[in-house]
Amino acid sequence: MLLGTLDTKGAEYAFLRERILASGCDVLLVDCGVMSTSPLADVSADEVAAAAGEDRAALAAAGDRGPAVAAMTRGAIETVRRLHAEGRFDAILGIGGSGGSSFVSATGVAGFFGASSMERLPTEVAITENMKRFKKIGRGAA
Repeated sequence: MLLGTLDTKGAEYAFLRERILASGCDVLLVDCGVMSTSPLADVSADEVAAAAGEDRAALAAAGDRGPAVAAMTRGAIETVRRLHAEGRFDAILGIGGSGGSSFVSATGVAGFFGASSMERLPTEVAITENMKRFKKIGRGAA
């Protein structure tokens, strides 16, 4: 799963999605962007906001970043819990500034990989190597 804000990092998430797919893994892209209406997302920002009982467009229109990010974080937590319970993902990744990584860490998923800045991290190599490792992990009984 890729979890992040497509309103500000859409191109980066599109690139990562392509690279992960090329490595032979499936990708589920979840958008937490308050200003986002990205068609790239498998789970839209509207759906994430709704999972928190909020309306994304109303959050964006209010223009108050703090409550909007808090609502999207609540929605991300609920969305990740639901998708995990459905067995829809095995790993989670967030990128870009503190925002992308903070959404992922808030979900409580153990072992997440969050890059604080794509420009300062050899992200592609790390992702490729981690995807190879994840593909080797079987789904056993918990």
